[in-house]
Amino acid sequence: MVISNDREVWERSVMFHDVGGGVRNEFPAHRMLWEANFRMPELLAAVALVQIGWLDGLLYAMRGRKRMLLAGISDVVDRKGIALQEVPDPEGDASVGLTFFLDSPTTAERVAEALQAENIGAGVGYHLDRADLHIYSPWLPIMEQRTWTDRGGLWRWAQRDIRYDRNACPRTLDLLGRAVHLNVSPLLTNQGVQEVIDGVWLVLDRLTLLVHNLPAVPHTDRRL
Repeated sequence: MVISNDREVWERSVMFHDVGGGVRNEFPAHRMLWEANFRMPELLAAVALVQIGWLDGLLYAMRGRKRMLLAGISDVVDRKGIALQEVPDPEGDASVGLTFFLDSPTTAERVAEALQAENIGAGVGYHLDRADLHIYSPWLPIMEQRTWTDRGGLWRWAQRDIRYDRNACPRTLDLLGRAVHLNVSPLLTNQGVQEVIDGVWLVLDRLTLLVHNLPAVPHTDRRL
């Protein structure tokens, strides 16, 4: 689904999803593009209408819980010199997660594992040795320029030589490798939020032990 207040975006979306959309909507000939056929069936449209009705409530819930998490962990994050992800537009942030950055991928991995041991939904943004399709580097069909047929394809049609390198964005990969992502769910209760905060404090307070791979201090099980 595409929702936009931009006329050009709407026109292009109509043409992409409906093979006759441009003609039916009487778009000017000079703005017509080749069209595909991805029209939404009525059943999916009915479900989408209900989901859209929940959207504002879901966003409100997640933004509120993220604010609570940020307030709850700010002291320990500041004390440990840990950088939080900068959010340029907090009011527009969907708040599906909270991200902070450690000093190295190894530290980030150990912190994420320790948070998971506390039953907190957490993970690292990028692993050098694991394929994660959220990141561009394992996109082998793109990296290796595979096409459906030898007779055509984007790279054969290009007027210049195009090369891709899996390390083309080293700063991005570095940031993702050091990023620990905490999941933010609209279903989290106030008690659940507090348990996440307590777990983050517990893990970051023993950060030195984690970095040096020393035995962790025993802790109680948490169930969120």
